[in-house]
Amino acid sequence: DTMQITTPISKRALDFFFIVGFSMFFVIAWLIDYINAIAPVGGFTPDTAALLSWPPKWMVKGYFWWCESCDPLLLANPMWFKFLSALSPFVFSPFYLVAIYAIYTGKNWIRMPIVVYASMLFLDLLTIFVDEFYGPTPSPNPLLFAMGYGPYLLFPLALLARFWNEAPFSPRPKSRSA
Repeated sequence: DTMQITTPISKRALDFFFIVGFSMFFVIAWLIDYINAIAPVGGFTPDTAALLSWPPKWMVKGYFWWCESCDPLLLANPMWFKFLSALSPFVFSPFYLVAIYAIYTGKNWIRMPIVVYASMLFLDLLTIFVDEFYGPTPSPNPLLFAMGYGPYLLFPLALLARFWNEAPFSPRPKSRSA
């Protein structure tokens, strides 16, 4: 059992990006994804959503604006999408908190859970992109959709690049110059 040296968080600037990303995903899970997780297949209408006690009314209004502007799949809420949406608040949000802690403190045991999570997120988002562009409820504004969801597609790729290394928080050996 060997003790690994951990690079301090102050010298891992990129990891702050992941901490902020996971923090944002936690909030989004409970403000937006929660709506689809509890909505019936076929989604809410503005009238039925007005009866919700959570999330706040301003968020529900923004949700419907987004659905009408560029994301009809979100509003249609087919069963497969409802399932993926439910994963966010009820499965992934606790993981986000664990990942934030592990990244901040430099715990290498988070590496494989992050690789698994990033792989799942990338596949989920790729499926959503294909449905939004070619499925039965295509986005009326693909550019706005891509601008909104693009970071979700890039985040798991950045995670994979960062955490592919077996000891992501250990100092890198200095390269010898020739």
